[in-house]
Amino acid sequence: MRTFVKYGLFLFAAAGSMLAGCRNESAPGAEGADGGPFRIIATIEGNETVGSRVLKDDFGSYLSGVEGGRFEEGVDQIGFYSLHDEDGEGEGYSNYPLTYSNGSFSSQELGNIEHPGNLGYIFAYYVYEAGNDGSDGKLGIYNADGTVKDVLIAGSAELSSSAVTLAFEHAFSMLFIIPGDGFAEAAGSQDGITVVIREKMQAAVEKNGDGISFVVGPSQDTDIPTKFVARKATDVDLAGQENIPVLYYVILPSNAEVDYIAMENDADEMQYVRPGTALPEKLAQGYRYPVSIRMEGTTPTLWPLTFSEWDSGEDIVLQEDAGIDTPEEFEDWLTAYNAYTGGNTSDETLAELAQYGTRDANDETKWVFRLNANIDCSNLLDGAVAASLVTTLKDTFDGRNHTLSSLNLAGGLIGTVAEGGILTGLNIEGITVTTESTAATGALANSMTGGEITDCSVTDIRMDAKGAVGALVGDATAGTITDNRANGLLFGASSSADRVTGTEPPAGVTCSGNRCSGIIFQSVN
Repeated sequence: MRTFVKYGLFLFAAAGSMLAGCRNESAPGAEGADGGPFRIIATIEGNETVGSRVLKDDFGSYLSGVEGGRFEEGVDQIGFYSLHDEDGEGEGYSNYPLTYSNGSFSSQELGNIEHPGNLGYIFAYYVYEAGNDGSDGKLGIYNADGTVKDVLIAGSAELSSSAVTLAFEHAFSMLFIIPGDGFAEAAGSQDGITVVIREKMQAAVEKNGDGISFVVGPSQDTDIPTKFVARKATDVDLAGQENIPVLYYVILPSNAEVDYIAMENDADEMQYVRPGTALPEKLAQGYRYPVSIRMEGTTPTLWPLTFSEWDSGEDIVLQEDAGIDTPEEFEDWLTAYNAYTGGNTSDETLAELAQYGTRDANDETKWVFRLNANIDCSNLLDGAVAASLVTTLKDTFDGRNHTLSSLNLAGGLIGTVAEGGILTGLNIEGITVTTESTAATGALANSMTGGEITDCSVTDIRMDAKGAVGALVGDATAGTITDNRANGLLFGASSSADRVTGTEPPAGVTCSGNRCSGIIFQSVN
């Protein structure tokens, strides 16, 4: 779960009491009612001033929320964007620099905006990159030495008559490589190791529809590197974990595919290690990926450890976990787990589940199951259309930021998320739900009577139902739904105002931080 209160950088934009914006050309210094120029105040909850690029952790990553951290007066800048101009009609502002001064980001050329809602979606990034006139949106994401910048990005989540709140997140990914058997001795003499990605990657800010996106994808620019050096850190204590003598770390562009890692082993032989299933096909924005590199006989291998979100504040857990790696294993797990939640607790069923999960360290009666690879579900169950793949979720299913794709169901992925059930870190790309039922339907769960759904992403939803429809949950009577993302098309009898759920949840349901602005709902009534 993202914990922006502790780690996220919040921006409250203000101009006197009204929000302002900026555009490509210099804007006139229109004075507001209080005569004050446009400014953005950087704070975190509790009105603390956030940390800045002058404070970094041991791996060169920006810290936000560190006591004593300050932006550099007259130097630090953010690039500011809006979808529309102040009239809500023309082209909005693109890559306009705002400079930190006297506790806020501002520009003397900008004044108040009478109707801030006209600006539409608002976006900003840190640290500002000069020279982009907005015509192509490209941003420089590499330092002069070829390393990847730790870019922070923020898109507007709320827009009111008085402020827009932006929460900065790390735009890229970080890879940790821990030398194990066959590499540990050689690690002492190597200050860096090589990590190679498959394609040259570039980043751009794109305005599309009703939003502004930070897009990272392949580039044909010959000057862009694909080879990076992971630097060595020694005697590392990762958030309370046991001391690690040596590890290597490197920031990589999100959406990149790791081709191989080159490192000498203890026999002084250069080894080129392919990631296999130890890493997802594409690195996700804002995730840290720890892996162990080791020799198994004469074969160098990578082993996945527990992934975590960069901004989460959670420990990096350095342990190998049982998990689901193939479509066949996923289908076997579904059969065993549905039998288990249906009352079958035989030794055979428990042994089957133990192949794909472990008992929860905090509650031995609960399981934690993990997805270790992306799964194409197009041929799951021999192509049969199931009502839901999981009948009832009472335990933890951790997607570890992997993806289930091409789902075709007559209900949500899960029938019911019950008390104690946790769905987290799962991505779904392409889910079609078609049902004649008048019961509430959701892409992730039809109903929720407790538990949590958090940090999941559902893209390309196509839902056609007779009852209430929600992008995430059909009917939630209890539980927590936080920090999820969804887009797609919903046809149904009704939907909640935010499209997260089909029916409006009662006061006992926590529903926050979800981004479903890309959902289109159409009533079938």
